[in-house]
Amino acid sequence: MRIDIREITGFASYIRANKALGQEHYDEIVGIDPSMPYDLDPDKFERVERTGMLACVGAFDGDKLVGYSATLISEHLHHRGTVVGLNDLLFLSKPYRHGKNGVLLMEETKRVCKARGAHLVFWCAHKDTALYRIMERSNCKRLETIFSEEL
Repeated sequence: MRIDIREITGFASYIRANKALGQEHYDEIVGIDPSMPYDLDPDKFERVERTGMLACVGAFDGDKLVGYSATLISEHLHHRGTVVGLNDLLFLSKPYRHGKNGVLLMEETKRVCKARGAHLVFWCAHKDTALYRIMERSNCKRLETIFSEEL
């Protein structure tokens, strides 16, 4: 299946209109990190997008959203003048995870981030997932490891 991958605006409206896709995303990751229940807040995405700090990419099969990427763009807090993208959401529905679709979604995310002035993109990947293995084989450098601890 050929999909169209492009920058989108109004990410909150896509979230509201595609709850099943968000649920599919959550169902996949809940076993990885059950401490964080799925409760995506479209209003928060709208507020961040209005600041110009949200870069979003959608993957479409015709008019149907089948994947997305949402990245926060900002100046790094302790590296003045260095603009970074912190990818917050990256998901592609399972029937579309073939060929280079996932890589193309990531490539478009990088292109959009660079166009917004980012020098680096930080990707988060759960260990022992396909995305983690893609990251290990990519040109990405492993800078830090993020651990979570319930309080």
